[in-house]
Amino acid sequence: MKFLSFQSKYIDKTNLKFFKISIYALLALISIFDFSFCILKQFPDIPDHNAFAFAVFHGHEVLPVHFLYFLILQIPQLFFKNIIAVHIFSVIILTLSVLYKYKISQRIFSNSLQDSVSADFLAKKSVLFFCLLIPFLVMISENIIWKFSATMFLGYIPLNTWHNSTTIFLMPFALLLFYQSYQYLLHPDSKKLWIILFLILLNLIIKPSFFMSFIIAFPLFCLLRFGLSKFFFLAAGITFIGALGLLVESKIGVYIGSTVISIKIAPFSVWAHWSDNIPLSFLSSLLFPLVFMIVYFKEVKNNLLLKYSIALFTVALLVYIIFTESGIRQFDANFAWQIIICYYILFLTTAIAFYKQCATKISLHIKDKILLLIFCAHIFTGIIYILKSPIFGFR
Repeated sequence: MKFLSFQSKYIDKTNLKFFKISIYALLALISIFDFSFCILKQFPDIPDHNAFAFAVFHGHEVLPVHFLYFLILQIPQLFFKNIIAVHIFSVIILTLSVLYKYKISQRIFSNSLQDSVSADFLAKKSVLFFCLLIPFLVMISENIIWKFSATMFLGYIPLNTWHNSTTIFLMPFALLLFYQSYQYLLHPDSKKLWIILFLILLNLIIKPSFFMSFIIAFPLFCLLRFGLSKFFFLAAGITFIGALGLLVESKIGVYIGSTVISIKIAPFSVWAHWSDNIPLSFLSSLLFPLVFMIVYFKEVKNNLLLKYSIALFTVALLVYIIFTESGIRQFDANFAWQIIICYYILFLTTAIAFYKQCATKISLHIKDKILLLIFCAHIFTGIIYILKSPIFGFR
């Protein structure tokens, strides 16, 4: 297993602890850097959300139905009566969200290795690779094509956002919902459903984006796994409760919102507005997972974690393609936020599956080297995106 043999030479408990702290510090610095510049240059959406939370505190606006993030931003205003305090507090909250996202991703990665044949070996030797992997997952941008414009975001399929505060805040809790529901698919237990229900409701009061994919994919996989048994009906029951919550949110939102927004079916209209070539945008955005699915098709068929991720992403993509808002918000792409979350999940689970394939080989095959080059290309554009964002914007 030459692919991993170098790792054991350099890893002991002291070095590992230092390396993990360094990773957290790196992610914190990147987050503080990007969020601060977003606010400083008044790029949407973080400063806009902060201003809205400030207006809520002073009675000029009302809390939205997905209120949790905006409610948390009320805390600094109890002590400091200015918008600067809200800005600083938002950077702290969003940075902690990124770090929590990393921690949960790390847990998913390490737990997934325990299911492999060489579990003990992989668990011990994968630390360095994983520590290198996740920061770049957080940094990866949306495409492999260099764009001489302000954006590498709109028109493509991103797996991260650095500018939309509610999605950043939602991400770790959406990851928790995803992984807890996957654990239920593996080992159905009615006690787990209480945790899943709590996470569903938590997702809804932060932002309902991920739940729009979950509401289809989770019951479907439960039906495929358990048939018409009590485990399916219990899972369908809590999903139905979440659906009622989403319906209530949508109805309340119409009454408290300042602008009445309707939803219409307009396939590809929003995507075509932002992309000159949808097939190319799709392929360049998803090149790594797409190539992996092709060259390791048999392995994908037997990988529940990856199949579940693919289902979530597929639903998310269909929602974006089919539905849009009408009126002035038609091209705001508000039905695209679930894609970011679901693509992050898909990319993470694909990277886990790819790592397992590489870790059990004496040397890498040509297909593995191609996949590794594609992955590095994603990393490269991610670094470019991070560096250019403070100048050109995050969209």
